[in-house]
Amino acid sequence: MDALLSTSYPVATFLWTLVLFLILVAAIVIGVWAIVDAIRTPREAFSAAGSSKALWLTLFLVFAVLAFFVKAVLAIVYFLRIRPRVRAMMDTAR
Repeated sequence: MDALLSTSYPVATFLWTLVLFLILVAAIVIGVWAIVDAIRTPREAFSAAGSSKALWLTLFLVFAVLAFFVKAVLAIVYFLRIRPRVRAMMDTAR
């Protein structure tokens, strides 16, 4: 996989980046769509279906916050531990 994502294959790198970007956008859009739909749906309809509007909205909120904090922790680890080593290898490769 690394061979395909090197500077020797800029088209493959671009396409891979585009695919990942589209997946990210789709994940955000479907999450927002689900929240808006749950907000607009009457509580009685959830009850009649044997579910809970409050439960689903709480789950959406909790996992959105958890995802934010997980992403923040991963970014900190990357910037403090991984990035310096990668930069050092880039400098020695030149």
